Formats: sequence, C-alpha cells, structure tokens
Amino acid sequence: MKNIIYKYGIISGSIIIISAIITIIMVDDSGSFSIAEWLGYLIMIIALSMIFVGIRDYKKKNDNKIGFKDAFLVGLGISAVASLIYVVGWEIYFSFKGEQFINDYTANSIKELVESGASSDAIEKVKSEMNESMEMYRNMPYRIAITIMEIFPIALIITLISSFILKTKDFKQPINEKK
Repeated sequence: MKNIIYKYGIISGSIIIISAIITIIMVDDSGSFSIAEWLGYLIMIIALSMIFVGIRDYKKKNDNKIGFKDAFLVGLGISAVASLIYVVGWEIYFSFKGEQFINDYTANSIKELVESGASSDAIEKVKSEMNESMEMYRNMPYRIAITIMEIFPIALIITLISSFILKTKDFKQPINEKK
C-alpha cells in the first residue's frame, strides 16, 4: 500500500506544483492571476486523478477486490503525499519569489477593481484588506494552512468519489487481515 501511495502521491503533487509555478511565471507578464487560478485548479483536478489510478492499482493487486475503507485509506494517503509536495514546492518557490508574488497579486487585484469602475471608497477598503491579508500571508504557518486548503479539500472529494466508484460491491473486509 505504501509504495502505491508514495508513487501516485509524488506523481500527482509534482505535476501540480510544477504546473502551478510555470503558470504563475507565464501569467506574471500578463498580470491575469484569475486565469492562473482557474488553470491551476483545472490542472490540480486532472493531476489528482492519480488518486483514482492509485486506488485502482491497489485493487488490481488485491484480486480486483477492495472495500471502501481500504480504497479511502489509499486515496487519503495519496492525497496527503500530493498535498505535502505541493506545500513544500510552494514554500520553496515563495522563498525566492514571495515578495514579488505578493506585490504582483495585490497590484493586479486592485487594478482589476479599478477597471471594474468601483468607487474610490471601495478601492481603498480593498487595498486595506489586501494589505492586511498579504501581511498575514508572509507568516509561514498561515501561508502553509492556506496552501493546504487549496489542495486537500479537492483531493478529499476525489478520494471519496474514487472510493465509492472502485469499491467492490458486497465486499467484506476480513477482520484480522493486515496489509
């Protein structure tokens, strides 16, 4: 089980963080962070399909039988590994480009607000909120929590769906069986 978890978790997490960084670098010139966010989540969902593949691989290695519990545990393990890789990768990227990212993201958000025709009071309020939010984002524990919340809930949903789809109907897990 561990080999499958590590294999598919590493594949999934690596695809997500590499594509996220490439997307941010590409978008950096255009300043359209909303496109990067949508593209990032689309890539994340596609890469997290490794959860389904990993559970299916585990099922094949167990005579095409798997209970919901084992399927869920395999998926949860893959999710955890992928999330960890994503967080570590983001922290590495952020250590090099963090201030630039914060400044670019804040400036882009305010620019979009100005272009939308918002009032000067609304713009000042958003500036204040963005500055406060970005100041909190500079704090590593806060940033890590935010980064985990970007990926783990999606991975958990994919794990649940995959576990329901792949579980063997009427499969009863032997009580004393250890894997």
